[in-house]
Amino acid sequence: MSENLWKLRRMKGLTLEQLEVRTGIPVPVLRQYESGRPLRPQDHLKLARALSVGLNVLRVRSDPPPSNQTVAASPRRAVAPQNNRAPRRPLAARPSAPPAPKPPPAPKPPPPPKVEAPIKEPQLRAIHNLVRRLGMLPEELIADLGKSPEQLTAREARKWLRDQYERLGGQSASNKMPGQAKRAVLPEAVDTFELKYLTDAQNQRARLVVKLFNGETLNGALVGFGPYSLTLRCDDAREVTVQKMAVSYYTRDGDALA
Repeated sequence: MSENLWKLRRMKGLTLEQLEVRTGIPVPVLRQYESGRPLRPQDHLKLARALSVGLNVLRVRSDPPPSNQTVAASPRRAVAPQNNRAPRRPLAARPSAPPAPKPPPAPKPPPPPKVEAPIKEPQLRAIHNLVRRLGMLPEELIADLGKSPEQLTAREARKWLRDQYERLGGQSASNKMPGQAKRAVLPEAVDTFELKYLTDAQNQRARLVVKLFNGETLNGALVGFGPYSLTLRCDDAREVTVQKMAVSYYTRDGDALA
């Protein structure tokens, strides 16, 4: 069913000025088209597109509008012109809620208590050997340690041995005779007792049993020694030099071991 131009325009809720903006056709020409002037083909197409209808819906020639210029209201909702839309007001930014407070970090568990390693067997033998050299009684050793040697930790035993060797080294340095060769005051230094012990063993060609910290045992005649080493001649005529830092203890062959 075809409709008049003026009727379709009012159904869309458009004024002549708005239709002019959409189509580019001047208002006077639009009035002539609504009064009954035939539509030119190019204007027919423009008006159909602006009114969103097909060419067959828009009449090529409209009947003149009623003299009172009143048209019954159409049940269809008027469509606002696309080019003359009122600008939208920006939405007011909603106040954002404050961020929830972060929970406090969980306390770290305390580290497990450090377990001290017990005394090692070579350390225990070294303590007994040193006690014999110092001439200490068992009760004196316990009083000095505050406990029996078997109850010491490896760290406590290492500290006690180091302190005793340093004390012996200091004593040997203070007891040095005038003109005696100087040597380093170290835990490995040969004190007066050790000097006499090793000198007698060398002069008597005594055999020494040397126990190393790695568990190896050497047996041979003492042919030389110094502040830091012992030299043994084994049964196969080999001469072996052992650094004292590697020695757990040594004694003459046949002597009772502590």
